[in-house]
Amino acid sequence: AVDNPTSLASLSVSSGSLVPPFSPSRRAYAVAVPASVASISVTAAPSASGSSVTVAGRRAAPGAPSE
Repeated sequence: AVDNPTSLASLSVSSGSLVPPFSPSRRAYAVAVPASVASISVTAAPSASGSSVTVAGRRAAPGAPSE
């Protein structure tokens, strides 16, 4: 999620796939992974400089992996 009303420039996961596929205007996703995957990293970057990104309720560095 983004703290202000901007979109994401990028969003990726270390394993599995985003459902639905990434779109800059979308704000909610699920991740489909095999049952054998114990954890994933999420990397997100906001499109507006100065914006922040929250992953699983924790602030994440823009463009840096977050577990």
